[in-house]
Amino acid sequence: MEQPDDIAAIMQKMLADNATAANNVVAVARTERETAAAERTAARQALLDAQKNADKLSAGFYKKYYSRLEKDLGDSLTRDFAARLLRIGKSPDEVAALLDAPDPLIAEVARSVGYVPVKLAGTIEATTARATYEDQGRGGYLQLYWGQHTCRFWFEAAAHPALLLVEIPREEQWEAQTSIPLAQRPHALQFMAESMVADQMPGHRYRIEVNSIVIF
Repeated sequence: MEQPDDIAAIMQKMLADNATAANNVVAVARTERETAAAERTAARQALLDAQKNADKLSAGFYKKYYSRLEKDLGDSLTRDFAARLLRIGKSPDEVAALLDAPDPLIAEVARSVGYVPVKLAGTIEATTARATYEDQGRGGYLQLYWGQHTCRFWFEAAAHPALLLVEIPREEQWEAQTSIPLAQRPHALQFMAESMVADQMPGHRYRIEVNSIVIF
């Protein structure tokens, strides 16, 4: 059985431990209060500084926003003008040079109006091409935009089993009538044939002959 002196010692220790724990809690609370007070002081000072420099900060914000808005507007105007030039027959290279615009921007606009990149098989060269159509009843014109060259080819309904004929110059007349290098003739004809099928007669086939493209 514990003696009174032992019980007193235990109680004394408990009181001392409690006091230590209470002191620790008080110390932590004091530190947190001091930290919060410092943060409030810093926030108040930041608010005062912002109020004091409001005009300067606003000017900087509007200047930055205006610069971005000006750039976006400039890009939009360039895209619109480039699209107009491309639609009337200017090549992407000509438009890029004329507007002094970045090639990627002009390439993006060119794709939006129907230009596609064409890899010239067997070479490291590539060009851009686009085909448009002028319908005149049972016939019309296929207009080919090939790099910096623009050519027109007559097409008309054909007798069975063919459905459509596109007239093309023979090899010996090709360069004189189109200004497109003879070496690029097969690529141009393939592009024309595939475009005509895709745009005018989906699901049909084509055959390239000496002086015509036959769709059947």
